[in-house]
Amino acid sequence: MATVINEFKNEYEFLSNYFPCTVSYNGHIFNSSEAAYQAQKCVHKEDVEAIAQMKTADEAKQYAKTVDKRLDWDQVKEKVIYRIVKQKFIQNSSLGQKLLDTENAYLIEGNNWEDQFWGICPATGDVGIDGLNMLGTILMMVRNELKPLPKTPIV
Repeated sequence: MATVINEFKNEYEFLSNYFPCTVSYNGHIFNSSEAAYQAQKCVHKEDVEAIAQMKTADEAKQYAKTVDKRLDWDQVKEKVIYRIVKQKFIQNSSLGQKLLDTENAYLIEGNNWEDQFWGICPATGDVGIDGLNMLGTILMMVRNELKPLPKTPIV
């Protein structure tokens, strides 16, 4: 049975988009992958630059709620977060190694803020859990892409 990591806290906090780390994306440097993601929603360059200056992921997320948002955002957001998450782990090699160290664990962005798109939260009612777990799925995709290719012997 595969290991399950069902929250991005404590030793697995680095999996969270809120984890503080430098991420360079689209010509700007951000203090987290969450900030990089939030900046990509923006229509105006000034808003992107403002988010790049913010110290925390939460500041970036709150600010992004006030900006003019790209009209195609719902169509592109999954591709955007995939690219940003991949860059986070490529640019921060120690984090990339920690992601690889999760081996084949099933990664779940478990939460209690009712995000059932990017994660999974307890279902309302008595039964099970609900959510698409898109962030967990993207993390597992990136992990597989970062795995070194097996060495083939020269014959």
